[in-house]
Amino acid sequence: MKTTHTLLTALVLLFCASLSHAQSKKDFIYEGLIFQYYYIPDSGWYRCEVNGGQGGDLDFQTGGAGAKLVGYYYFNKNDMLKILVGGRGGNGKGTEDYCNTTEYMVVGGGGGGASSIYNLTDSTLILMAGGGGGASEDHDGGGASANSGGSGSGGAQGS
Repeated sequence: MKTTHTLLTALVLLFCASLSHAQSKKDFIYEGLIFQYYYIPDSGWYRCEVNGGQGGDLDFQTGGAGAKLVGYYYFNKNDMLKILVGGRGGNGKGTEDYCNTTEYMVVGGGGGGASSIYNLTDSTLILMAGGGGGASEDHDGGGASANSGGSGSGGAQGS
């Protein structure tokens, strides 16, 4: 009997299908800077998908998209997964009279957070997707890829 399952982060999504039971899926969403845990209910192949967080915007510039990675992995029943869902970067802003001057100060959008799935049972990183870059005054944020996070210029910590 073949069993197929699925996992997705930022969403992290768990999807199970087999001949013996109905399909099901499990979503994990951003809940702040916390890890979420999941015990594998049945041994089998799982489809795992992770999405990095979107970079923050600034005025008319848009933050970059987070990376999206998908793969199939075999897990044993009761394997424990540690899941981190990356959040969206904070939006940037412009401010006048910064530090008691008449200058106009621009703070770019923050970068999006990375998302990951880690198997605690055998100490294996399953997937990790980088977040998108934050937007700057003159440029959209860079999109993340499977190999690196997005780049932006003038980014600030998200709020």
